[in-house]
Amino acid sequence: MTPSKHKAKPLITCIEDFKQDFKRRRGIDLDAQKPAQAEDAVRDQVLLQLKRREELWQERCPKLYHETVLSKLPCAKAAIEAVLAHSMHGSTGLILHGVPRTGKTRLAYHKLHDLYMEGVTMRLFDAVGFAAAVVSAYREGTEEKFYVEHARVGVLFVDDIGKAKITPRVAEALFCLVDRRLARGVPCLFTTNLAGKALAERFEDKVLYEALHARWTECYEIVHVK
Repeated sequence: MTPSKHKAKPLITCIEDFKQDFKRRRGIDLDAQKPAQAEDAVRDQVLLQLKRREELWQERCPKLYHETVLSKLPCAKAAIEAVLAHSMHGSTGLILHGVPRTGKTRLAYHKLHDLYMEGVTMRLFDAVGFAAAVVSAYREGTEEKFYVEHARVGVLFVDDIGKAKITPRVAEALFCLVDRRLARGVPCLFTTNLAGKALAERFEDKVLYEALHARWTECYEIVHVK
């Protein structure tokens, strides 16, 4: 496989998207302008937008995952191709499962970068950070606000599900968001080192685990990264 770093949306596609957005917001049809001048102006605007978006991504993404060379990941080529082929548009979510140090998180952030450069909104967590956010919302009495905000974004990412014990409150939040996002037709992206009984044992509430497991097996693509 040819070494690959994060790839943005093709420039010609970005230019056409920008033209349509410019016409919608300002009522100016750039295609009706002098072709060379209009194309140069659009190209400059698109490049500036992409540059700014890349800068924002660098701020959001953990430094460890800023650049990933896919050919150097220790996992099989088939797993990489499966993740890259998944559109992440629509309710079918994606779970990357495999033993530690197979490149799951790097592969996930590579995928998220491409989506971010296309303009997809997202919330990014590791498992511990997600649990902390849920507990904080509960203590502040803002659980419903938390659910609403995180059910609306284009992609919800939680890395390393099962890294720590999953309390009933965190499991309830996870199920609620998976369920609401399925209803809204927007996906989640999860990674985990565990599966089957090993993952079930990390959930203190086995009923909630079974409900989540049913959603994942019915509505998610599970890629075994090995």
